[in-house]
Amino acid sequence: MSALKAWRRVVRYLQQDLREILVPTSLPDPPGYTPARKLGWKERVEVVQEATQDYVDSWKALRSEPGDDSQVADKEPEAPIKDELAAVARGGAKSIQPYLQKMYQTRASAYRDAVQEFVKGYREGYAADAESQQQVSKQQQQQQPPDKSPGIDLR
Repeated sequence: MSALKAWRRVVRYLQQDLREILVPTSLPDPPGYTPARKLGWKERVEVVQEATQDYVDSWKALRSEPGDDSQVADKEPEAPIKDELAAVARGGAKSIQPYLQKMYQTRASAYRDAVQEFVKGYREGYAADAESQQQVSKQQQQQQPPDKSPGIDLR
């Protein structure tokens, strides 16, 4: 490869390829896309206030008073879990096996239930779509007049 070809490749890389790598061009908007309208100042202030309030509410659980009963109810289940984990850590690999099996069974049942719900919803949607297609085809057939073919009249 000559030095000129190598130089052209380097220049092309810097001018085109590197620019595309650093700042990739976005795809055009799909047809029918309407961009969201821009918020006014009052709406922006409302959004910021609402977000701030949500953020403050998320921290209230950590800063609540010690006598609050809702916090006690949340902390009770943690103690047995911590004790179980401590016992498992002391027991070694063989003692962790039942807990792992339970965890994987729970996860598998959650996945199974999710797939069953998805299939159920898919079947319902497919049946509804098939019914609507049948209704549309029936309406089209009723709207079309019977076809009179230009046959031979033998009277």
